[in-house]
Amino acid sequence: MLRDAETGEVVEVDTGDPRKRKAFAERQGKALADTERLFRTVGIDSIQVRTDQPYAAALSRFFENRERRRARG
Repeated sequence: MLRDAETGEVVEVDTGDPRKRKAFAERQGKALADTERLFRTVGIDSIQVRTDQPYAAALSRFFENRERRRARG
C-alpha cells in the first residue's frame, strides 16, 4: 500500500508483477536521464551514490575532482 503524500490517496501496488516492475524501471531511467541532461545544460555538478554501499570515498573523489576543475578555470 502506498499513500500519496499530497492527496492522501492510498493505492495497492503489486510489486511482483514483472510488467509493472519493468515499466517502473523504464520511467525511473528516463527521469534520471532527464535530470542528468538538465544538470549538464545548466552546469550543475552531480554524483550518484547508493546508501546501501560505502559512499564516503566516492564523495571525497567527487569533491576533489570538482576542486581541481575549478582551480584550472
